Amino acid sequence: MEVRSKPAIKKKKNRLPSEVPTYILTQTQSDFRAHNILHPVSGLDGLDEKGVLLALGEPYRNPVLRVHNGQREAHALMTAPKYLVYPVIWDSVDLKFLVKTAVKII
Repeated sequence: MEVRSKPAIKKKKNRLPSEVPTYILTQTQSDFRAHNILHPVSGLDGLDEKGVLLALGEPYRNPVLRVHNGQREAHALMTAPKYLVYPVIWDSVDLKFLVKTAVKII
């Protein structure tokens, strides 16, 4: 099985529309981490799987392998995933799917 590296994220300047309010966060740096930021999306309700993939992009997956005698091979464990799925690359998603009014810190 081939192991691929994660695709590079292409940064785009000025991605947010001008009507999105900017807030200065007063939380401590340790409270403000990527895993506690929620950015709502819209326009995905009612889409079938193909429609969601067109909107958000094809998922990037890498197989979970085991190393046996120095060789990488697929595992046969029922309790382990067959592959990892990386998060959506939001820089490549059309802005119409992003809610323009709210970013929540959870």
